[in-house]
Amino acid sequence: MAAAIQPEKILKDLGELWVNLGRDAGGAGVLRACAMTLIVITLDSEGDAVSETVAKLMRVHPSRLVMLRVKPGGEPLLSERVVAQCWMPFGGRQQICCEQVEITAAESVLDEVPAVVRALEAPDLPVVIWTRVPGLLHSAGCSPLLDLAHKVIVDSAGWPRTRDKVRAIRNGLRTRLVADLEWTRLTRWRQTLAQEFDNPAYLSRLGEIGRVAVEYDGEFAPLRALYLAGWLRKALGERVAITLSALGQASPPRLHSVTLSGGAMSYRMNVEVSRAAEMRICDQRSAHPLMPTLDEYELMREELSITGRDPAFEASLAFAEEHGQ
Repeated sequence: MAAAIQPEKILKDLGELWVNLGRDAGGAGVLRACAMTLIVITLDSEGDAVSETVAKLMRVHPSRLVMLRVKPGGEPLLSERVVAQCWMPFGGRQQICCEQVEITAAESVLDEVPAVVRALEAPDLPVVIWTRVPGLLHSAGCSPLLDLAHKVIVDSAGWPRTRDKVRAIRNGLRTRLVADLEWTRLTRWRQTLAQEFDNPAYLSRLGEIGRVAVEYDGEFAPLRALYLAGWLRKALGERVAITLSALGQASPPRLHSVTLSGGAMSYRMNVEVSRAAEMRICDQRSAHPLMPTLDEYELMREELSITGRDPAFEASLAFAEEHGQ
C-alpha cells in the first residue's frame, strides 16, 4: 500500500525551507513571492521536461507550485518532496523565491491527492490547474482535483475525436474558467487578421465578405482550425458561409490557411510548415515575417495573465463542438 502523505508534514517542511533560505542568504534576506497556487499535472516521465518551463513561469507569475507527477499503472505509489524556486533580479541583492511541492502518485491512488492539495493551497489566492494529461479532464476519478481550481488549462493539440474533448471543456466551463492552449496559439493569427482590417479601405468593405474557407493539413480538422472558424463566425455573423477542408498531409494535423471572400473583396493568409506567412488581399501579395511557434512557456505566460472569461473563446468552443468530428 502507498504511504499516506501528511499535509501537516509538508507545511512544516515548507516552514523549515524558508528558515534555511533566510539563513543562507545572510543579511540580504529572501523575498517570498506568491500570486496564486499553480498545480501542474504531468506524466512522471515528462516531469523533468516541464520543470524548466515552470521555473521560467515563476519569475513572471510567482506561485506556490504543486507539481503532480502521475505514474501510469496500478502499483500504489505516493511520495513528496519540498524545494524552492529562487532567482536574483538583475542588479539586485535580494533573492526572490517561490515554494514548490512535488508529489508523485500512481493512477490508482490519485483519489488521495485532492485532500492533500486542498491543505496546501495558498490562502485567499486563486488556484490554477495546468493539466498536461488530457484524459484527466473528463475522468470522473479526477473530478475532485479539478474542483479545487478557479481555472483549468488544457492543451488540445493533436486530439482526435474533437467533439468529445470539446464537450468536456464546455462542461467544465459551467463551474470554472477553462482555457485551451490551442486557442492561445491562435492569438497571432487573430491579431494579424484584425490588423489587416483596421485599414479603413478594407474595413469599409468587410460587409461584402460572404464566404470563409479554413484549410488544414492532416486526417482531421484540428481544434485550432475549428476555433479560428468559430471566431470568424462570431465576428462576421451568421450570414457568412464557413467551410473547413483538408489541403495536405501532416501529423499531427495543423492549421494551414484562411480565405475570406465576397464581391470584389478577397483576403487569404497561409502559414507554411517553415512558419513563413503570406497574405494576399485584393490580389496584392505581401510577405509577412515568420509566425514563430510559441513554446509552452510563452503560451502559459499569456494564459496565466487572463483572469476573466473570454466570450470569443467560448463562442469558438461552441462552434467547435457543433462542427468537430
